[in-house]
Amino acid sequence: MSDFSITVKSSEVKEVQRVLNNISGIESEVAKQIQGVAIRGHRKAVKETPKRTGTGRRSWRIIKQGRTSRNIKSTYIPIVVLENGRRAVIIRPKRGKYLMFAVSDKALTFTKAQVKQSSKRAYWKALKEAKKAGAENPHQVATARTGVAIAKKVKQKARIGTKFIEIKIIPSIEKDFFSTVNSIIDGAIK
Repeated sequence: MSDFSITVKSSEVKEVQRVLNNISGIESEVAKQIQGVAIRGHRKAVKETPKRTGTGRRSWRIIKQGRTSRNIKSTYIPIVVLENGRRAVIIRPKRGKYLMFAVSDKALTFTKAQVKQSSKRAYWKALKEAKKAGAENPHQVATARTGVAIAKKVKQKARIGTKFIEIKIIPSIEKDFFSTVNSIIDGAIK
């Protein structure tokens, strides 16, 4: 049976001890710096998210996954559609016989999200009058008068993704992260 022994000089032990002390002191510094990178990345994500209603911007969260790990994540599903795009879809009414949508801004509510009730009533009134007058295409006449149209189904084209996360946010966070890590390493070596 052979014995194995290592002899280390005291100056080398002190050097190893100094390096180990630096590494243990670095861990708390790394945690602070990672949190800083996550906060800056969160701000960048909020800033670069295309604004429609503001919900997408408010949905970004920093999720702590460990002492030195953070995840910047959106809880809003349409962010995925903005990033990756979506396929073409056919929209059908849920309850009624028709879908009603605005073809001019005057028929929309102030939020630009819904058709005004008064415009809907005006459409049906104009349609009834056009039919009474014997118009060839009464729906077209009613739409021209009120700015509202109806359809049994609507085909929406596919939407191409903007790739704003892939193009703008991720490279910015990676650059910030690597510069922060390099500065920590440079500080530990000195």
